[in-house]
Amino acid sequence: MNKRNLIAAIVALTLFSASYAMGGPAGTGCETATFEKSGNSYSIDVTYPEITDKKLSGEERQKLNGEIKSFVFSLFEKELKTFQKAKWTMEQLKHMAGSDWVNIKFKVVRFDEKILSVKFEKYATGIGAAHGSTDFYGFNYDLKKGHILKISDIFYPGQDYLKQISDYCINDLCQQLNRPDDHWIKSGISPDEDEFRAFAIGKKNLIIYFSDYAIAGYSMGTQKVSIPFDKLIGLKLVYR
Repeated sequence: MNKRNLIAAIVALTLFSASYAMGGPAGTGCETATFEKSGNSYSIDVTYPEITDKKLSGEERQKLNGEIKSFVFSLFEKELKTFQKAKWTMEQLKHMAGSDWVNIKFKVVRFDEKILSVKFEKYATGIGAAHGSTDFYGFNYDLKKGHILKISDIFYPGQDYLKQISDYCINDLCQQLNRPDDHWIKSGISPDEDEFRAFAIGKKNLIIYFSDYAIAGYSMGTQKVSIPFDKLIGLKLVYR
């Protein structure tokens, strides 16, 4: 390797390392914050985004980061209290399989001048459990108005958006899983807002996430459906 190529490689490596140390890809406007807590029988490992983008004022960033942290901590606080109350002895733990464990990680789906949309994936397992389970959660935030969004906020009032979303998800998942007319899928995706709490708002699509057991057995894993905005026929969207 000649001197010029060597210098270029060192610079590239340095830039990569700096980006990695920040905890997020370069240009995302956020870093990765962590929370860890453990005892003799449990472990909590959590990562979540901390917004650093200077396009938001210091007050706006502080409020948003507070909302994110509160949201994330609500995802595991019940488990943590339960774990801390357990009084396992080291001798008992020697004869038990596994441990109580919660792991939460995130993916920033969208972050622009209008919307922050983050998918959270939570994996939890317990002492003696055959396997853990995965649940999804969506954090969607209107950066202009400064508040968390529900799926109903995406659409102008008075529209039957839930029926369209439900029908689209059922048809899409039946095709994805090659299970036409699957009763479990149909019964797990009723036109109810609670069914679609785990969602993200993309630039051109609405993404719905389904946790373990939501629409199929554990062996089928987790699922997601991406609905292009232009497939939501006749619906007027506030956000897109």
